[in-house]
Amino acid sequence: MLEIEKILEQIETKKNILEVGQGEVFKIPKSAGGLLISEGEMLAYSANKFTQTFRAMDPLNIAETVARKEALLEFKALVNTSLIEFSGDDLRKEVSVAGPVSASIIKYSLSRIFETRNKQNNYKFEDQFLNKNLKILNQVAFGVDDTIFNQGDFADSMFYIETGSVKLIATTGEELATLKSGECFGEAALINDNGRMCAAIANERTALFAINRDVLSKEISKDSFVSQLVVVSLLKRLDLMNKLRWASDFTT
Repeated sequence: MLEIEKILEQIETKKNILEVGQGEVFKIPKSAGGLLISEGEMLAYSANKFTQTFRAMDPLNIAETVARKEALLEFKALVNTSLIEFSGDDLRKEVSVAGPVSASIIKYSLSRIFETRNKQNNYKFEDQFLNKNLKILNQVAFGVDDTIFNQGDFADSMFYIETGSVKLIATTGEELATLKSGECFGEAALINDNGRMCAAIANERTALFAINRDVLSKEISKDSFVSQLVVVSLLKRLDLMNKLRWASDFTT
């Protein structure tokens, strides 16, 4: 499992420390670099008016910094809070040369955080990782309406859709997302042992590659520590954004 604290220990890039006082409303300035909570807690406000608590080692705007977008969220410090600031140029430089696994996770995490869909196939991931590692990957097939996993199931793999499509379902039965050939899901297995946040069901006859997190972690560790920081930060941010958007199904 990838741990952001251990990655941070290895990063020598110059970092700034920002202090936010208890009760202070914090709007991330356009000029800010990528921000990560070092100590403390902040309450995030989303467009749907739901809130989510961000805690130590949670990223505030690394996704926006990498994607050159304005901040989606506003924050209020619940206690005195320290933030680590990383240069946006440094983050984007390392992302631009990330390996196929890291690049794929970054791409799809950003797509889901900002709720955009990239129609391009991920040839880099397929050619440089999947096709070279077929012997150690587990290929699985599912029929129409077959359950891939249920909410709460133990999570130790990410899935890549080779053919077919998959829908993600909340406990209420609400469809949260539909994913198609060339997309990944289940990446949160890389950063926590909390179990699956939702169920995944095959919409049609579907072939998947189940990629164990140990294999993924080994591949991601080939990239720079800054690139690894971005990968973990985006996965954590996606997890937090899902909780904000699916607030009727999750508690903070």
